[in-house]
Amino acid sequence: MNPFTFMLLFLLIANPSLAMTDTTTTPDKIEIGVFDPSGRTTNLIEAIGRQSIQISDLNTFDGKLLIIGPNSLDTDMMALLKNMVRHGTNILCLKQEILPSEGLSGLQPVYGTFTITETIAYSQNHPVLSGVDKWNRCGTMTNIILSMPDKGNFRPIIASKDEVLLMEIPYGQGEFVFCQLDVFEQETNAEGTASARGATSVLFKNMIDYCLNYKGKMITPAVYAHPKSKTMEILNSISVPGPRNPLKFDNFSLALVCLDEKLIRLMSILNKDFSCQLREFVHNGGRAIILNLTPQTISLVKEIFSEGIGLKEAATDRDAASPAMVPDDPLLWGIDISGLYPDRYILTNISGAASSKQDGAMQILAEHEIISRLLIGNGDVITCQFNLENNPAGVRALLQILTNMGVMLP
Repeated sequence: MNPFTFMLLFLLIANPSLAMTDTTTTPDKIEIGVFDPSGRTTNLIEAIGRQSIQISDLNTFDGKLLIIGPNSLDTDMMALLKNMVRHGTNILCLKQEILPSEGLSGLQPVYGTFTITETIAYSQNHPVLSGVDKWNRCGTMTNIILSMPDKGNFRPIIASKDEVLLMEIPYGQGEFVFCQLDVFEQETNAEGTASARGATSVLFKNMIDYCLNYKGKMITPAVYAHPKSKTMEILNSISVPGPRNPLKFDNFSLALVCLDEKLIRLMSILNKDFSCQLREFVHNGGRAIILNLTPQTISLVKEIFSEGIGLKEAATDRDAASPAMVPDDPLLWGIDISGLYPDRYILTNISGAASSKQDGAMQILAEHEIISRLLIGNGDVITCQFNLENNPAGVRALLQILTNMGVMLP
């Protein structure tokens, strides 16, 4: 007998399990973990037909979604939770009275009595709001809301002016979602209307589905602005990451550009091919955000990007009423247009075709072209024609645009 065959037979006789095929199936992994000592959150999840596991030790959880029950968030947990989110776990925090602010955009609770009828959807067409178009007439109540942050990555979904009831905070490869709505009270309160309970139930399901499918991919942009400009000072103050005025666009997918006369002169010294490289960068699929347009820099934008297609300069009234938002583009999620006024001169589409897919055409995302998109080759250029200086609303709008485009803000 062949020695190898003899040895194999010996092993099979000595270890019969080696000759057996395991036909048992491994049960599907439960991706929803719940940290809630009261157990109410687990019951609510079961009521909507989803499976979850109760977590007592956060270090043992490796699923996709961790739900923190009401008032279960502790300051001592934040370092671990932030590390989990940074590496791809998504965390849904239900109504919390105490919110650790460190590293989470300065969230602070605000106490009072508030109704949904007083709030608006800041992120229209957001998946969380799918199928709950009548939520704002449900009369849902809450007594604790969140103050609107003034820096960092955040996206208000349901808010009332500067106060937020539902917000997501992208963080690394995952995100936090803070929901201050009284989902338990509306589900269990016999005096609540059926529409209120139904809308809240759909909203809760949507939050779970959204968190289970969310995959963060935060990027670092190349930043172009004169080092001594007011705009660069603002970008530094809100901790916009990325190298300042790099000579090449290699290894970047997004460029943030403040086109003023000082930058133009600086780049003509540092890199005489800057304009050509910027155009090629966008043509090849890159994205650019253009800030602080002036009559002089509007001409430069036309020269670099329009290629003779339908763009012109136009004067506008800076004292006009705040423009209404065109709500159905994810780039505008979380943005409150109130307080944003167009610059004195704007770049506009001479043909007026706001939704044209033609190369070089302008898609108007907010009235008065205050936020627009130029389609260039395989990429696009976002033009922000509102003032940032001494304008908190403008800075906050920029923060939202950066968040929506995937820029990681510390």
